Amino acid sequence: MDDREPPGGVRGLASLQWAYKAALAPGVVAASLIVVLVLAVAFALAGRVEQGDLSHRVLLWITCATVCWPLCHAVAAVMLYLTRALPPAAIALAAACGTGFFTLLCTAVAYTAYGLFYPARAGSVPILAMYVNVTLLTVVASAILHFVVCQIASMRHGVAQEDAPPDGTAAAPVVAPAPAAAAEHASWFFERLPVRLGRDIVCLRVSGHYLEVVTSEGSCLVLLPLSDAVKALGDLGMQVHRSHWVAYRHVLGMIRRGHRTLLQVTGEREVPVSRSRVAEVRQAMRRSGA
Repeated sequence: MDDREPPGGVRGLASLQWAYKAALAPGVVAASLIVVLVLAVAFALAGRVEQGDLSHRVLLWITCATVCWPLCHAVAAVMLYLTRALPPAAIALAAACGTGFFTLLCTAVAYTAYGLFYPARAGSVPILAMYVNVTLLTVVASAILHFVVCQIASMRHGVAQEDAPPDGTAAAPVVAPAPAAAAEHASWFFERLPVRLGRDIVCLRVSGHYLEVVTSEGSCLVLLPLSDAVKALGDLGMQVHRSHWVAYRHVLGMIRRGHRTLLQVTGEREVPVSRSRVAEVRQAMRRSGA
């Protein structure tokens, strides 16, 4: 995921893309088990209790929760990890499907355990009723887990603007004039662009065999290698990623999101910076005044 652009800020559902890290934290794992056990006891106490049946009922639900919890938590963490590069809505859907999957397994465990705890009543409880009870417990536990890991992900991997003013206001962009010599050298490159887009290049992005050229007036696709465009544009900007180039005059700032570095550019766009190029990009930004 290092070279993928996140679809948005790490807020709300977007935090699901980073939630797998929180789900594997020791503190969250321990808290998850405690929550499941507490819910199991609560469900046992809330059910119909016959005379002398309370202790057996509590023990039954605790046993089921203890047996099912490792699988349920592991499935939830794996689903979050495998779907981390998908859009947030797709991750949420996958998490819901994962909950439905291990609900079936938990129902089988609970039904089997009921037969062991109450041999005389084995088969007397409808499987549908058992499934409804187990579903309520797993859905509540899953909702609590995903809410907690999303909150942790939001706090740990939220956007942190570097070198922001003390009052928290956004720094005004520094627009450096485009070097005349560089613009002249890039004339053949600009001739490939529609006239309506002008010559104020914001950034470039590799898109399959094409190059997406973004200007202050719009964007278009050009059949051209990024390396040729980088040479043509020269001192107007720099390549910050194997698939991205940005113009110095349109860089608004550098931010950290989790373990990734991004450049904010004109048009509310975010461009990823390769780890190997971070130091070079910082130096270039200082020299250009961006």
